[in-house]
Amino acid sequence: MTDTTSTTGTTSMSDVTGLPGLSHPGDLTDLTGLTAFADPAAVATTAVGDRTGTRGEPLHAVDEFSFRKTMSRFATFVTVITVATPDGPAGCTATSVFSLSLRPPTLVVSLRSAGRTLEDVLDAGRFAVNVLSWRQRDLSGRFAAGDPRHRFDGLPYSVWGGAPVLDGTSASVVCRLRHTMPALDHTLLFGTVALTRTRREEPPLVLLDGRSHTLGGEGEGTW
Repeated sequence: MTDTTSTTGTTSMSDVTGLPGLSHPGDLTDLTGLTAFADPAAVATTAVGDRTGTRGEPLHAVDEFSFRKTMSRFATFVTVITVATPDGPAGCTATSVFSLSLRPPTLVVSLRSAGRTLEDVLDAGRFAVNVLSWRQRDLSGRFAAGDPRHRFDGLPYSVWGGAPVLDGTSASVVCRLRHTMPALDHTLLFGTVALTRTRREEPPLVLLDGRSHTLGGEGEGTW
């Protein structure tokens, strides 16, 4: 997957954050014929300036298009970052989320520096990370576009530790904002984990090649 700009295909989103090209199911086309990067072993033995690998695979200089296409091969879970504001709950889709430390339990979220959700998190000092389940796949697009303050309209949620948490997620984590760090056009949020919930009966939504997948059960691309 507003808070991060994605212009994959013909779609323009201003609140998606994370890896380029992984912001919205269905936005990317198939990678048939794409040769942005060759086999790692071939790359490792290719001389500087040589764009032909040891097996003759063509290598191309990286541009925005090839970078997005390549990053779409990184399968990723889809999360929604949620936060309480004076006007009600708000949030955005995010795919750049990772655990950082166990002592104390800490995770990192990347949001676009110019985005509204980042401002809300900085004001609130806490936020929730909601790992969308396969049944919630439509929320990926809902929280990626439009007014962040109206994305909760009609959605069931509860409040934990001062942060709104979506019902029916595969997992949810409530964090206290511990530290921030600017990184290019994004800001990294370091959150100390205060509360967690997991539901094994709700398989997570996964994006690969810009398409929706799930782990087990039934889905567009079941693994």
